[in-house]
Amino acid sequence: MAQCNILIVEDNDLQQALYRALSKKYNFDLTMVKTSREALETLHKNPTFDLILMDLGLADTNGCECSRRIREAEIDLGVRIPIVAVTGHTTEEYKNECFEAGMDGFLSKPFSVTEFGAAIKRFSRSPVTID
Repeated sequence: MAQCNILIVEDNDLQQALYRALSKKYNFDLTMVKTSREALETLHKNPTFDLILMDLGLADTNGCECSRRIREAEIDLGVRIPIVAVTGHTTEEYKNECFEAGMDGFLSKPFSVTEFGAAIKRFSRSPVTID
């Protein structure tokens, strides 16, 4: 089965360490960036990601704005990559803002290993086996 290739847009080092540990558990291939600018540059170089996990509290712009920019860039790239918001903000208003920005899913922090795996399995463009 193909390995899941995930772009993580997260500026918190502790959260990045958590993603690294989870990627080892599930054998995911991760690319991590800390800013929306880096996310867009990375996508232009490699638009083959199966999924994007998007922190909403980025230092250079918020995750919703980054997602809007990604959706605009995808028109030229000829792809559409699922984007899952990852945040501690869980109000319906906040979720709606994420969906209006073009995100496909929502993962609330703190999340369990099971919730993380389920989100990856549900939204990845590649088939994923979660044990």
